[in-house]
Amino acid sequence: MMNSGDDDFPPNPFRTDGGGAPGFAQPPPQQQQPQFGQPQPQFGGQLDPVQANNHMNQGPQFQPSAAAMGMGGAMSPQQMDPTTPASTSTSWWGLCMACMRLDTYKRYFDVDTYDIQKRMIAAMTHFHQPQYFRDQVVGPENPNLGIDAATTSDLKGPDLYGPVWITFVLILMVAATANWSASLRYSNDVEAEFEYDINHLLHAWTFLTAFVFGVPSVFWLCTRCMSLQALTLPEWICYYGYSMVPYLPASILCTIPVNFIAWIVLMAATAASGLLVLRNASTPLLASDATAQKAPPLILAILVAHFIFFVAMGVTFYHHGKAHHAV
Repeated sequence: MMNSGDDDFPPNPFRTDGGGAPGFAQPPPQQQQPQFGQPQPQFGGQLDPVQANNHMNQGPQFQPSAAAMGMGGAMSPQQMDPTTPASTSTSWWGLCMACMRLDTYKRYFDVDTYDIQKRMIAAMTHFHQPQYFRDQVVGPENPNLGIDAATTSDLKGPDLYGPVWITFVLILMVAATANWSASLRYSNDVEAEFEYDINHLLHAWTFLTAFVFGVPSVFWLCTRCMSLQALTLPEWICYYGYSMVPYLPASILCTIPVNFIAWIVLMAATAASGLLVLRNASTPLLASDATAQKAPPLILAILVAHFIFFVAMGVTFYHHGKAHHAV
């Protein structure tokens, strides 16, 4: 066995530290500067370190299509900047697709019994106060528009649960009280037989659904065409839905077998209903109308629509002729 302590190895001429000086002088390493326009040789298919770093940082390249390019093959500043929205307003197709998704309606049904009760009471007691129902009870859909954030902190905004529930209840009440009032005006002859009219239910369904959901949709479309960004569609439907609350007790009072009283009751309910919509919709409409020429016709149309609804309700359900006698 060799003893490492007794054997001495000669100094290594290729070592520069600790093993003796090398047999020849080594020049300092120099980095070769590439010449402009001279191709760099590649060995073994390897890339230059600078080029390899560039390839790693670049990632996948996106080539814009011809549709995304502007006139002359150049992209617009909105298309070049990813932080810039493509459009300031939602397209009609986007609105139609949003109506098909259930997630769109979730927040409009996020209310409880206390919220519905509070809004129904306010619709009966504060219908004449300007902006009270919108600012203090419901709240706007965007709390940052025109109202202090502290005021709307506990408000949930417009809902659709109340209008749907109120409309369906009113349909049943109008159909029932219309037949009830007709039976009270009917002859008391023993041989006379009163027949309930099932058409009252169909008529009530048509009138109320068209007025609560169709009329505000038409007004919303008109504001969109006129560039009046005052109220959203859920706000329109919410105000019209809760404006039907005065008709709930009015439908019961209309069973009194006197036509004059029925018309007076319907007129009072229509006045309260119309004031609730006008007091909460007219201010945003006028504020968004810079020319002061577009909002007044819409406000007049709201009054006309309520008057037509008042006449249709009275003539169709609670206006009865003389007592019928069996033949």
